[in-house]
Amino acid sequence: MGKGSSFKTRLSNSKTSYPKSLKYTLGGKVYTINAGFKLTDIETIAGKGSKTTYRKAKFTAHNYGGKAKDWSKKKGFTAANEHILEVHWLQHKDIGKKSAKVKYPKKDKYK
Repeated sequence: MGKGSSFKTRLSNSKTSYPKSLKYTLGGKVYTINAGFKLTDIETIAGKGSKTTYRKAKFTAHNYGGKAKDWSKKKGFTAANEHILEVHWLQHKDIGKKSAKVKYPKKDKYK
């Protein structure tokens, strides 16, 4: 995660959000993150804006539209239900954010 100010401050000040709710499982229990949750410490991990090729770009463009070269895979962090969560999603500048999932629920407590 990013450096400098605290995670709580960075998340609170973030202007990036995800429009839909997500479910994740931690310790055998299913949790829900409400739509519109904020994301911070965002990185492009593949595709446009990265040195790494997004291998599923053609598939993604076929399913969601746009050009394959304009799709990217991103990751960021959020907090919900007292957990810090790493979220991955697909993004296109004209189409928006799609197909988000909680990739790594952290066992750390967020308070």
